Amino acid sequence: MLLKVSAEKVNKDKKVKRKFSVAKFISVLLAGFIILAIWGFAFYYLFDVNGKDSIFGPDQNVLSGKTIVLDAGAGVATSKKLEQPYLGSNLFVDAYTVGVENDKITEEEVNLLVVQKLKSKLEELGVTIYLTRNGKFSNITNVEKAEFANAVGADLLLEVFCNSAINKGASGVSVAVPDEEHTDAEICEKSKDISENILKYLVSKTKTQNLGISHKDEYTEFNWVKVPAVRVVIGYLSNPEESKKLMDTKYQDLVVEGIVDGLARYYLE
Repeated sequence: MLLKVSAEKVNKDKKVKRKFSVAKFISVLLAGFIILAIWGFAFYYLFDVNGKDSIFGPDQNVLSGKTIVLDAGAGVATSKKLEQPYLGSNLFVDAYTVGVENDKITEEEVNLLVVQKLKSKLEELGVTIYLTRNGKFSNITNVEKAEFANAVGADLLLEVFCNSAINKGASGVSVAVPDEEHTDAEICEKSKDISENILKYLVSKTKTQNLGISHKDEYTEFNWVKVPAVRVVIGYLSNPEESKKLMDTKYQDLVVEGIVDGLARYYLE
């Protein structure tokens, strides 16, 4: 009888321990989930670049006092000119960049719409803005763009362009910066740093394909700058779906937000 009672007590103790172990396991699991949730929310509010309350928010004021020359690329040329692609060149190239188009809209229109929105947003944040054009026509050559940015002591020459391809499926955004072949290495490095931030936040905002960064010595203005320069290619007009987005004012706003957040991130570092 004593043995029976002892056995029952042992079994009872085992059950109690098992219940306690299960309860403890559930408690630890719940605590883990709660900690992960807290960290998740903290990460979202501090680092989420899509949210309106991203890390930049009011800190976008870090841009206050900067000077940026905005170039809405591919404006319609008012004359025919040739110029040196770089100092000392024996060759001469077209002084204006010819834009692309589709059956609904031209690149010069899209670029200007985005640049005008970008101008408004940056001016709200205290940035001094100069435009290379504010209408359909462009009377400033590629060399003159660079020389103007140099003359006003701009913190950045920022160009907005579209792209086109034979492959109608080609899509995505990219950035281009000067190459050290004809441009000061420090300028190239600063341009690259700025472009990396712009591209990161532009991709995050627009949810489009990241086509990366390229170094270009065939862009005449890049070979004449003495200030950082970045060309942002915001999409393909040859792609029907992407072209539709580029004509949409809400999508243009996302492009602008991405560029501004990227600039803010660079100047916060």
